[in-house]
Amino acid sequence: MAAEEIPNEAPKSLHAGNLAIGLGAAAMVALALFLVWREGRSGRQAAELGPAFQYDLDALKEVDPALIAYHETGRVESGLEHVRGLALAPDGMLWIAGDRAVKRFDAQGHPGGEIAFDEDVRCVAVDGDRLLVGLPRRLIILDTNGVELARGPDLGSDALLSAVAVSGETIYLADSGRRLVLCCDASGKILAEIGARDAERGVPGLIVPSPYLDVAAGDGEVVYVTNPGRHQVESYTRSGDLIGSWGKPAMRVEGFSGCCNPVAFAPLPGGRCVVSEKGLARVKVMDDEGKLLSLVAAPSGFAENAFGIDLAADAAGRVYVLDTGTRAVRIFEPNAAVGGSPAP
Repeated sequence: MAAEEIPNEAPKSLHAGNLAIGLGAAAMVALALFLVWREGRSGRQAAELGPAFQYDLDALKEVDPALIAYHETGRVESGLEHVRGLALAPDGMLWIAGDRAVKRFDAQGHPGGEIAFDEDVRCVAVDGDRLLVGLPRRLIILDTNGVELARGPDLGSDALLSAVAVSGETIYLADSGRRLVLCCDASGKILAEIGARDAERGVPGLIVPSPYLDVAAGDGEVVYVTNPGRHQVESYTRSGDLIGSWGKPAMRVEGFSGCCNPVAFAPLPGGRCVVSEKGLARVKVMDDEGKLLSLVAAPSGFAENAFGIDLAADAAGRVYVLDTGTRAVRIFEPNAAVGGSPAP
């Protein structure tokens, strides 16, 4: 997709020149990966493509061990065939969305029942005694015992919900089908749309080539949105004004690889965040300007089918990784640094 022209008042990282360079690089990487895959399928040697198109994904899975600042301390088996979303309550209760259900687990990983639906469950969030469940085209609001409290409108045949977040009385829905984030009230009524291209407001628009679009609530009225086709994380006000963005396309670990990454985002204490990538599965910690701080786990620790890894984090800095390859939630804690304080 060609880069779209953005007016000069847009944030520096979103100027058209930078976008054209970034999207051009991303297109070359995506083409290279496709060609290597095709050559492997046909039995021809990848070397026939020439050096410019040779990418050793196995080598990219190996990273400097010094970058890995977390260790795995627990695992919760979902018992689901397809897992899609994860929510973590302040008391440690886990909610896992997948198949046509949401399943509950206590802080020790013991199952605590499930809530069944008539459609595929795409995402889940928890807010006190409210459970917010995203079906493909509609938000359902329930109490934690499964009693329905409200439901949002049918969003239409083009909709495909992929994430839900909540901040006070405000609910955010990521619609990967229509490439929008919807700002809703406590009943699911739509109040505003976030992320649509708007040249006058300096919003470049969300590019979502695959069904992965994430949203997370920040402090106050700040909301974070992944823009995978632009290889960025963007921050907005609740009314849809673009505050800033960071991220760059790169096969190297400090950037976002492939056609469209990152796929998930979760805030961490201290202004940091954890993000995940698909294709070349990577879970990494970054600061609020997009600088790589560490990895949660090496890419080699994930299976080839680990696509759409969802994330959550708690106040202690533990990272909860919904591993779609193993269909389990893997719990990672920061390594202890010199002096006993958590690693960055």
